[in-house]
Amino acid sequence: MAEILRVEHLKKNFSVPGDRGKKRSFSAVNDVSFSVERGGCFGLVGESGSGKTTTGRTVLRLTEPTAGRIFFDGTDITDADMRPYRRKMQIIFQNPAGSLDPKYQVGDVVSEGMRANGLYGSRAERLRRAADLLRQVGLSEDDLRRYPGEFSGGQQQRIGIARALAVDPSFIVCDEPVSALDVSLQAQIINLLKALQQERGLSYLFISHDMAVVRHMADRIGVLFRGCLVECGETMEVLSHPAHPYTRALIAAIPAADPDRAAAKIHALRPAAPAEAGEGCAYAARCPYAKEVCRLERPVEREIGPDHSCCCHLFS
Repeated sequence: MAEILRVEHLKKNFSVPGDRGKKRSFSAVNDVSFSVERGGCFGLVGESGSGKTTTGRTVLRLTEPTAGRIFFDGTDITDADMRPYRRKMQIIFQNPAGSLDPKYQVGDVVSEGMRANGLYGSRAERLRRAADLLRQVGLSEDDLRRYPGEFSGGQQQRIGIARALAVDPSFIVCDEPVSALDVSLQAQIINLLKALQQERGLSYLFISHDMAVVRHMADRIGVLFRGCLVECGETMEVLSHPAHPYTRALIAAIPAADPDRAAAKIHALRPAAPAEAGEGCAYAARCPYAKEVCRLERPVEREIGPDHSCCCHLFS
């Protein structure tokens, strides 16, 4: 299947306060490469602070990359004028309440992208289109005249999805779209996203800290730790045969419904060491299998099976 997005050796550094008031460089995304197939869903998973959201925003050039290349639909957009691509590449934000302007009615919130891109001839036409989109995401035309604060969290996220769809994109970054919702609403939004993907042929970069959610959404998965992509492959292959110790720890942390199984779980997700990993493996300070080479040399990506790669000295 053809790929719609390819990211090569992406890096994003930020300047942060250091010792004695001096600035230092912090690497939020460190040499990350992956691709998203057309009509597919690539899941990017990792704990808070792993660089998932920064990766998603950098792919969209909402944050400019420090290094690396970004290809969309076969075109290098790393340094391109993004205006022609904004319609094709959209984002659904993690916090629906924070991403919807409370001063505007829902109809104007959803149709804002249409107006900015010169779509449809009049406000009345844009509102008719907005009404259609609200119905598609499970709301009603009457909601056009209400304000975002009048809706529940799940309904607000549906409005955010309608807004993303308003300019008819082909690729959407879903930045933890269900993390702020309770479990029953999570299932509704996941089912909605999957249905829209099938109906519209959408491609997703689905960002989450929850392995169980990613398992239902993604056909391929990448595992991030401290900005490094430590494992990548077909979702069920990675979940069934996790190779990297961090991937195993994430899977072990998935809550078990059976109390006996839950009690038997060994949770290897220990607190992060305060110091940076330096030149070695980013996970070495936590890893129960760490060797001297892990602290001295960064592991390189190795193919360990069909469409399954891992960055770990255990496979050197």
